[in-house]
Amino acid sequence: MTKFLKFIQGFFARDIGWKILSLIGAVVIWFLVMNTVNPVETANFSTSVSLINAVEFAEKGYVVVDTEKYKNQKVNIRVSATRPALDELSKGENKSRISANADLLNIDINKDDVFPKTYSVLISPKLPINMYGYSYDVNSYYPTYVSVEVDKIESKELPLKVNYTGTPKNGFVAGTPYSDTQSVLVTGASARLPLIDKVEAIIDVSGEDENIIKKCSLHAYGSSGEELTDFGFGVESVDVHINIYKQGTVSLEKPEIKNLPSYMSVENITFTPSEIKVIGEREKVDNLKSVKIPDADLSSVTGNTVITCDLADVLKEQGVSAESGRSTQVEVTVNVNKNFTIPSKDVDIIGAKDGDTARFIQENIKFRIGGDNDITSISQISASVDISGQTPGNTSVPLIIKDTAGEEISNDTSVNLVISSPDAPGPKPVEPPSEPPYEEGNQGEENTQTTTEKSDE
Repeated sequence: MTKFLKFIQGFFARDIGWKILSLIGAVVIWFLVMNTVNPVETANFSTSVSLINAVEFAEKGYVVVDTEKYKNQKVNIRVSATRPALDELSKGENKSRISANADLLNIDINKDDVFPKTYSVLISPKLPINMYGYSYDVNSYYPTYVSVEVDKIESKELPLKVNYTGTPKNGFVAGTPYSDTQSVLVTGASARLPLIDKVEAIIDVSGEDENIIKKCSLHAYGSSGEELTDFGFGVESVDVHINIYKQGTVSLEKPEIKNLPSYMSVENITFTPSEIKVIGEREKVDNLKSVKIPDADLSSVTGNTVITCDLADVLKEQGVSAESGRSTQVEVTVNVNKNFTIPSKDVDIIGAKDGDTARFIQENIKFRIGGDNDITSISQISASVDISGQTPGNTSVPLIIKDTAGEEISNDTSVNLVISSPDAPGPKPVEPPSEPPYEEGNQGEENTQTTTEKSDE
């Protein structure tokens, strides 16, 4: 050990001048090599302006107007470093760490300033540090200042609107969203608060098939639907509720006809639509197959009629409602027949040959006409039969009905007569006619066909 120490001592003591000269030469050679093999170069980088200390600035009662526009304002930075260092800085992750900060706390605000006002703020470029031991120098950057518009902070209570986005599970629809929060406090630049058209919370219903409640963030929008991002809210989120309803199809049943005039009977009832699309809770929609159209009071009708019924209350009683945008109106058409009796003596007989006579077998004639007219009594009609071309004996001819204007009214009644002629033998005795197959004033809903009355010939 003693010999080793003496060797070391002797090594540094001998030829000390040459040793110092050799060390200096080595350092010089190292610098030469580094500047030849790995020289210092320059490169340009671009980044957006970052406004820092905005929270502290707001605590002083001020805010930058429309911070979004500064995100697109670029600063070009010229950096010098060795080639490996610049290559490392150019990598995506490292490049994104380059910043150009404008400290809002450096703004010198005078109490007499009139707002909103524009100030110039110095930009300070910042590069990543401790990156593999590389060092960098900022040679220059442009611009060196950024102009920011500053305004006083103001708060205002605004109504909250709620909406939804997305589509529920197939076979389901979303109801109207709602929130127990009716209004929210909005804070921002005094000059920009009037630009807010609405504050909205939006709930996502994608794929849902049950009622949901979600915490939803708040957003401010301008009159053109653009989102305004430079505002703060008194709460971070609100609870939004929305009901998810099942869709279904319900058949409609025809209504009952009430108080139809005694001389009328129902020919048929039609209605449109025949079914209605509904929404409601899953169980109620699954169990509801049909609903009955409300009864129709036809006490004042004079013929065929069309009535409109609203099913909103009927559906509500069943715990469902019509799909959004679908009408609850149903158009019901009621076609009627009018049944009258006219004495045979009031029926004119026309077309008889000279010398021939004719008489009706029945004392009263019952007939039926449709409902496509305003006839309400036999005083509004005239009746006749035409026996032209008929031969003596028993015969059956159509009953002709006309209104007061002389227009013929369709009917399907035939009447029996006996035609006598001086030159022909008398007819055989005739049995009284059977009763017609309908009663006057029958209000049944069957489509009864009139039977032609005939006598034995």
